[in-house]
Amino acid sequence: LSTLSEISRLTAKLEWPLRDLFGEIERSKAKNVFLEAGMKSGEEGSAPADGAPEASLRATANEPTPLKPTGDTNPIDLGAVRRFFAPDGALGSTFDGYEQREQQVEMSEQVAAAFNNSDAVMVEAGTGTGKGMA
Repeated sequence: LSTLSEISRLTAKLEWPLRDLFGEIERSKAKNVFLEAGMKSGEEGSAPADGAPEASLRATANEPTPLKPTGDTNPIDLGAVRRFFAPDGALGSTFDGYEQREQQVEMSEQVAAAFNNSDAVMVEAGTGTGKGMA
């Protein structure tokens, strides 16, 4: 992803015919970084229930892959959620300049805890806190 980002940065002001192609590939890779990080880590439950990890990577901007029940009743590991947002976690190792936001980590843990307890959670936070990632 860092190589694609560098290509996009270097060609941003050029009239290079492949510039848009590389930009689209970069956006696609960035969108799927979380799926790929889960599959690389070998964590249980990282592959879809149908056993085809590549199926989750087929989504396009126009056709999102709907969520499907996995039948897995194991609770979400709150430590794994925290590690995901750590500077050396999936986000930090993928995006140059990533900075962990403690409010974002706490929101994510609250959302995971709500899933674990079949509860609802409402999150209110200011712009730039990272609600979308939580």
